[in-house]
Amino acid sequence: IECFDVCGKNLYIGTNDCFVIHYNVEERTVGNGPKVVFHNEKQGHKYLAVKKPVIQIKAASALNRIMVLIDNTLSLLNMFDLEPIMTGAKVKGVTYFCINENPTNGNPFSIEICVALKKKQIQVYTVTEDKLVHVKDVHISEPPISVYCMINYETSHTQDLFPFDSEHSKPLIKRISKEEFLLSGPSALGMFVTSDGISQRPPLQWSENIVSMTYVHPYIVAMNDEFITVHSILDQQQKQAIPFQGGTYLGNFDGKLFVASGREIYALVPVAWEKQIFKRFQQQAAFIEFSEGHLEEAMDLFKNSQVDVREVISLYPRLLPSNCNFTRSVPPLHEIADVNQLSRGKEDLLKEYKQFLCTYLADIKGTGTGYKQEIDTALLKLYAEIDSPELIPLIAVDTGCDLKDSVEWLEKYKRYNALGLLYKVHGEHDKALALWVKICNSEVQDESFEGINFIIEYLANLNDHELVWKYVDWVLSKDQENGVRIFTDRPTTEPPSERMRPDTVIDYLHRFPIAVITYLEYLVFQKKLEKEKYHTHLAVLYLDAVLKLIKTNNVKKEEMDKA
Repeated sequence: IECFDVCGKNLYIGTNDCFVIHYNVEERTVGNGPKVVFHNEKQGHKYLAVKKPVIQIKAASALNRIMVLIDNTLSLLNMFDLEPIMTGAKVKGVTYFCINENPTNGNPFSIEICVALKKKQIQVYTVTEDKLVHVKDVHISEPPISVYCMINYETSHTQDLFPFDSEHSKPLIKRISKEEFLLSGPSALGMFVTSDGISQRPPLQWSENIVSMTYVHPYIVAMNDEFITVHSILDQQQKQAIPFQGGTYLGNFDGKLFVASGREIYALVPVAWEKQIFKRFQQQAAFIEFSEGHLEEAMDLFKNSQVDVREVISLYPRLLPSNCNFTRSVPPLHEIADVNQLSRGKEDLLKEYKQFLCTYLADIKGTGTGYKQEIDTALLKLYAEIDSPELIPLIAVDTGCDLKDSVEWLEKYKRYNALGLLYKVHGEHDKALALWVKICNSEVQDESFEGINFIIEYLANLNDHELVWKYVDWVLSKDQENGVRIFTDRPTTEPPSERMRPDTVIDYLHRFPIAVITYLEYLVFQKKLEKEKYHTHLAVLYLDAVLKLIKTNNVKKEEMDKA
């Protein structure tokens, strides 16, 4: 998903592979709660055939049209069958466009848009159902780079406002009311600016790396790579933080808030204050049950009240990642220092509390609660401490474990195979291989390691050929017959390279007679290469093997027949 727009019950999605997809989305309530759910039904899709991502998509219900920006071309599609409008409704060289939400013309069957072009120009168009009518050019001396500026499109007067860090932040602009806008400013500030170029409200203090924001009175909803935050424009204070990773865009569509990740779209639904109070009571009750050792009751309450999982993990010393800046809820949900205080030196009780956390985190992992790194890192530390068989699967499948913290913990409890897998997941292949070699050489002990065949398979699939050759000699000195699979079991999709050329491999394998014969057999019988020198070389090696057997006293007939 690159972009989306919602108009009434119609949801339009633009994808990175050049599709526009149309869904019908209907809001429903179910149960006694009642709970809000959304029913969606696909209406159709259109491939726009330019093999570029759809950058922007905007619906215009008054015209029964949608505007699409793709490959720097702005065009119109029919709102229902998604067919292009061919009557001159197209503008080329466009980098961005926006709709005038406060138009000056009174025609209900047209809309006004502003278009930014690649050249130093901004244009104003009137859009009708069959064409884009050019109204005005607004010339600018230099395109703004790393600075916000305000342009009066009637007089072309330009006023610079303030700079922003173009390397580390995305410029965001949102209309708040008539002639007032919110801009993403320096130092993670949200700056309010009027059409007079002044600010009449204090700025908002955001988190870093805001990627999208929207306004639903009186709240500013903003999103970075970890959270969706809600601030009030009345007192500029943060009211809520919702964990959400991988978000790309959020918007307010006639009072409905939708947020997109790379492959999914979610609705943000307001919760009545009565429910919020009830949820807080549930969370407080959960910690009371936890402190009294009623762990089954605490488990249910933690899950039902959707407590911030970090509140629970923080009760266990050093289980949160060292880079986590979490602070407990204010006002506090409990007065517990940590589980050491609750267990009062009783090892069995402390063990129960740790087993409780293992079960709780494993149950909520992957259920959309967020905080993947915090959950995975805490589980890794717990599994390492109790030598759980779940440690290897946790690391091997989409782990979010913090590397620095986890290395220290795995070394502490001597989980060397798991540490090697963690290095692998983080792309530290040399460190992973060096550790597994130590296990094979009995320099360190770890019975969970599968042995040299695992290293052989790993090297056979490693595309860093320089690193592969670093370990070839060690493998072949241990096991020639299986070690040669480093060269014979390589992926069929691997592009050719000088380091893996058959002649290069054969030259190297001369010191390993079993390996060189096996490799030549692979080239001749499996790859069916017709090069005469490979066939001749293999025949000579066969003959040498037979002659050596003949010279050997008491050779068995079976060995001679095999040769």
